[in-house]
Amino acid sequence: MTDEAGADASSSSASPRRRLAIGAGLVVVTYTVGLAFVGIQDALEAVRRATVWPLLLALLLEAVTLVTLAQVHRSSALAVRGRLRQPEALNVSMSAFTVSQTVPGGGAVAGALIVQRLQRFGLSAPQATASMVLTATLATVTIALIAAGGIWPAFLDAELPGIAVVGVAALVVVLLAVVASVVAVLRSPSVADRLLGRLGRLHRVLAERVDGWRRSLDVVHDDPPTLARLLRVIAWSSVNWSADIAALALVFLAFGDGVSLTVLLVGFGVSQLGAAIPVTPGGVGFVESGMVGAFVALGTPASEATTVVLVYRVLAAWLPALAGTSMLVRPPAAATPDAGAG
Repeated sequence: MTDEAGADASSSSASPRRRLAIGAGLVVVTYTVGLAFVGIQDALEAVRRATVWPLLLALLLEAVTLVTLAQVHRSSALAVRGRLRQPEALNVSMSAFTVSQTVPGGGAVAGALIVQRLQRFGLSAPQATASMVLTATLATVTIALIAAGGIWPAFLDAELPGIAVVGVAALVVVLLAVVASVVAVLRSPSVADRLLGRLGRLHRVLAERVDGWRRSLDVVHDDPPTLARLLRVIAWSSVNWSADIAALALVFLAFGDGVSLTVLLVGFGVSQLGAAIPVTPGGVGFVESGMVGAFVALGTPASEATTVVLVYRVLAAWLPALAGTSMLVRPPAAATPDAGAG
């Protein structure tokens, strides 16, 4: 190996470590600022007085979210005539989750990792890409429906402040617009061709991927998933989101008297928007500040909101990301040639 090649290899191996170090540093800074805002002594006192059993149940529910997220991936693979065993699905979901929480712009990187792992487990490249798109799309559909169903009654009863109504309405509209666009692409080859053509003209990198995306859409167009299989993905996604929201409710209960479903859904929706900002790993900083701001705007004391959000994020993001590290760094064994056939 030449010195130049050795330097490249060293740089390549160091890059993931640098990204993880940067991510860990940002998490530490964010949580230090949060604790400074609450006051270290006040935070420790709040933790000391917290009720233990809701926190244990919240931790258990976050474990449930990991298992059900794997089932979402497994059901999406089945919808495109692929096959994924439970351990393989867990490897895909936990590896992708860890990447999404530790790398800036982690959502896009996680999507690429999902496709890569699905192919390693026997799905074809078009099947793997179509499965990943179905997972993302139907998960968005599900949380949009849950949010709309939970917030609509409060909207009718004028329980939310005016600014919160505007924010929630904008959030639901954006989610539904994204869902409608993706559904149109999945159902209509002509719409898909037009959209992919426009994407290809935006940038050379996108142009290089258009053919692969078109082949993936052909899988869906030529052999569309049955309604029963799509509903199965939505069902598992509903359980996944519901367990996560319930865990947040339990953290609130551990530190106070709990809050209404509307408050939970608004804060949870803000967390999903913050996580999508491709600046910091997992949206760290944006998620926490957005959730705290939303809860305070809806009447929760600032100190309680900050403590709840920091503890919830440890349970919902950082412990699962840590648990998925071993699956991320240890490549899975390749499947047999016919393992992904449906």
